[in-house]
Amino acid sequence: MLMKEGKQLLVDFLNKRVSCPERALKLFEDYLEYLLQANRRINLISRKLTTDEIWTFHFYDSLLPFWYGIDFRCKKVLDLGTGGGLPGIPLAIVEEEMTMHLLDSRLKKMEEVDKIIKKLDLINCHAICSRMEELAGNPIVNEDIETTNYDIIVCRSVAMTGPLLRKIMSLMTEEGFLLLYKAKTLEEVIKQMDITVYDYKDFPGRERKLIKIKKQKVKL
Repeated sequence: MLMKEGKQLLVDFLNKRVSCPERALKLFEDYLEYLLQANRRINLISRKLTTDEIWTFHFYDSLLPFWYGIDFRCKKVLDLGTGGGLPGIPLAIVEEEMTMHLLDSRLKKMEEVDKIIKKLDLINCHAICSRMEELAGNPIVNEDIETTNYDIIVCRSVAMTGPLLRKIMSLMTEEGFLLLYKAKTLEEVIKQMDITVYDYKDFPGRERKLIKIKKQKVKL
């Protein structure tokens, strides 16, 4: 059963990674419940996915950076195009000593994500409803939350273009980097950049890559 496999993968990871795995697992279980409730009102994730698949293809998948030793502790992180809070909420559950900003331009989705954050009592998470274009030109968009100088920007679902990458780079610290969750295909603009590719060959059911892009000039 995929659920047993996916949830057990997550349990095994939490047992190795966090000081209180029982608490973290309870947060993931609550997150699943709240996510499914919200998904009945507005489409945050595909409604075709089973609960089994959510454990694997959303929760466990979100945590791939930790397998490659990427350190989020005390970092300021932006989740670009977060949708239902992925990968930002799972990352923030595992690493409490980070500041996570969840960005999406769709108001109804972000209202639901904000409710989920509050129900989970994730004080290190903040939902921001804005477009990347607006964010790049406005360092403070709401409630005095500074939306610049990010150490890490993560993205699972947004196609990369040259103009978008230039805006992303403008929001990073000089030592910052972008993490892209990808399957088989990389956009041409990414291929032209200095990147590090982490190829996770053992991911259940599909090919998975993590692309790390340090702050740099975008050629295209």
